[in-house]
Amino acid sequence: MPRPRKERSLPGILSTQEVERLISYGRTFKHQVFMVLLYGTGLRLSEALNLRIADIDGQRQQLRIVKGKGVKGRYVSVPDCLLEVLRNYYRAYRPEEYLFNGKCRGSRWANRSAQHSLEQARQASA
Repeated sequence: MPRPRKERSLPGILSTQEVERLISYGRTFKHQVFMVLLYGTGLRLSEALNLRIADIDGQRQQLRIVKGKGVKGRYVSVPDCLLEVLRNYYRAYRPEEYLFNGKCRGSRWANRSAQHSLEQARQASA
């Protein structure tokens, strides 16, 4: 007989103060900017990691997401305050191709490394 499916519950919703605390516990400026980008735009982890410098349009305040979920492209609007944070990040880190560089310059940040930085911030803020 087939087993019944396990029920899945929705995750809890964080308050604004909890989100601010989580972001402040990011170990580096890069980790904090990454969390702000995820929160401010609602991007999926892989979409944010695949974001290239050329995909950011500051004039129209949009990000171009190439091959997101379901291999579909889309545009995401970006608030003014987030664009300023991204500009400060660019000045500090000078990424080459991808917005979030990996260990080697010009390569993208690994999924697992980004997940680990989020998990560390979550544990530190708890």
